[in-house]
Amino acid sequence: MEGFAGLFKVLRIVVGVFFLSSYIAKSESKFMRKIRQWFKNSKIVNLDVKNQEIELWEKLKAFLEFKKYRFGAFEREKTCEVQLEIIESYFKTYYYSIDENELHLRVQLVEEYPVEQATDIFVLASHLNNILRVGKVKINVKYNYVEYHISKNNLLFLLDEKELVAFISSHYSVSQTLFFAYYQLINQGIPPVEIISELLNPNEEE
Repeated sequence: MEGFAGLFKVLRIVVGVFFLSSYIAKSESKFMRKIRQWFKNSKIVNLDVKNQEIELWEKLKAFLEFKKYRFGAFEREKTCEVQLEIIESYFKTYYYSIDENELHLRVQLVEEYPVEQATDIFVLASHLNNILRVGKVKINVKYNYVEYHISKNNLLFLLDEKELVAFISSHYSVSQTLFFAYYQLINQGIPPVEIISELLNPNEEE
């Protein structure tokens, strides 16, 4: 009986040492990750604007390749043209470019709007911009197109890699909603006020 008790005591000590060692190893691992991240961020912050742009440009292309998107990269302009399905079986070209120390995401919601609907086009853009949290709907009166544009400082994406994924995902998601809003206006003749009301109250019963 005493031999069994002694063995049990030894086993408890061994198990305790094992879990303590595992805890210490995990703590050291987390600490080392924080240290490595701190050094990495310090290096990024100390880069000049030109090198920050180069760093982000490589990350942007790597992300698009990882997602297996269809895209073309223009090195001199630091612009990627990406083909994405904005609605089922209908693709749009999304422009991701780095300029003046910012990452810009653009997509044309309407490539050439009917001149006779110009007033409603502007009214809808004004309403949409009032409810958008990020970015802006812009209208080009020279070429009669409507686009959705957002931008952020390059450094934000270099310090947090998840920020790039979230930024691109958000732009794509919002663009789908905005595209459909203009589809309703131009193709279905729904007034801007009704379109905005539906966006603000999607579950409201008619």
